[in-house]
Amino acid sequence: MISSARRLLSAATSRSSLRTSLIGSVATGLGGQLAVVVSGIIAARMLGPENRGYLALLVLIPTALAALGSLGLPLALTYEFSRDPRIGRGALQRVGGAATGITLTLVVIHAAILAVLVADGTPDVRSAAIITLLIVPADSAQQYGLAILQGRRDFRAFNVLRLLPSVVYSALAVAAFLLGAGALPQFALWFTASSVACAALTLTTALHRSPPLRVAEAPPLRAMLGFGLRGLVGAVSPMETLRLDQAIVGLSLSPVALGLYVVGVSFTNLPRFVAQSIGVVAYPHVTAKCTPRDALRSMWRFALLSFGACLAIVIPLEFLAGWLVPTFFGPAFAAAVGITQILLVSSIFLGARRVLTETSRGIGRPGLGTVAEIVSSLALLPGIAILAPRFGAAGVATAFTMSAAISLLALVALVASRPAAVPKPTLGLSEEPTIDVL
Repeated sequence: MISSARRLLSAATSRSSLRTSLIGSVATGLGGQLAVVVSGIIAARMLGPENRGYLALLVLIPTALAALGSLGLPLALTYEFSRDPRIGRGALQRVGGAATGITLTLVVIHAAILAVLVADGTPDVRSAAIITLLIVPADSAQQYGLAILQGRRDFRAFNVLRLLPSVVYSALAVAAFLLGAGALPQFALWFTASSVACAALTLTTALHRSPPLRVAEAPPLRAMLGFGLRGLVGAVSPMETLRLDQAIVGLSLSPVALGLYVVGVSFTNLPRFVAQSIGVVAYPHVTAKCTPRDALRSMWRFALLSFGACLAIVIPLEFLAGWLVPTFFGPAFAAAVGITQILLVSSIFLGARRVLTETSRGIGRPGLGTVAEIVSSLALLPGIAILAPRFGAAGVATAFTMSAAISLLALVALVASRPAAVPKPTLGLSEEPTIDVL
């Protein structure tokens, strides 16, 4: 009887910790959305559609490089820390040299891309491009730091440090607005400076709490690369994270069209951040489950939670979009209302897909999300080819929404047809996982 009571108490404590973790993570996502909205409004009003489009493109390129160029190693670190913190520290020790070399290579690639892209740009565009060269190492450091904290389930530090870059950039944007320093190079500087400072703090905090440790049982670098590469495209979604649709609008239509499209996307960030917040808690939680049955049950619960949360957010935003866009961004962006309403629908599908991708990695199937992303890309490109010439940015938004729905259906089918492969966690005797929440 005493043993049964202890099990019930342990289960109740676990549920309470998970609930608190989810609330803290979602609150962080909402705070991040508020910061993005504030900085986005200020940037749009001070830069106008064209320069706002240039800023989006200059930030998108290094962000995409850092995410894809990581080769999925941060994903593998989170997985190893979730299963066994001691082994995770050993994995971190083996990753360090490779991560440094990869980051330096990405900086060179970024510089080469910018040299071609802004060769004929204005002095302001070229200056802004040079400033953004520091974003790749900053984003790389941020990824590794957050991966360690997420795997440790150290959610207090994770949430604060995940939110901090958006808050700092938003504060700098407000200062720029009050001081009238609103040119494109200044906004590039504010964004880059906030990224560098926050990344340094994140990585320092993570390494202080879990310094590298030489552990014989740690997985070799090759094994971690294999895990990371299988899950890379699913985690660093070309559609959702890298916003391939924005790149297509910017490169094939015009900076003005991209400026309008970015405003439309800004209102879809709220459900996206909520889904991401659920996913960052769900991934290590599902990974730590001892049996495939428990892991699968937990995975589907998280996916349904994400779908319901996104739906509850999107419905009122659909009705308010006609007022919100011109009110906050100004009459010059009124044409973005229709784009916003279309993209809001896509955020429901993307939210559920994001959580399913995270949790499928947690059950030992990192490649399922990647397959879903490939399906999404294959569905997107013909849709854009058909709709973009006639409907412009709204056509791209429609094609994007259709591809999001198709890829979600594909992922559900894949997860339902593939058994889980969850190895039992082997917690190190000297170190228990930290469940620390905001």
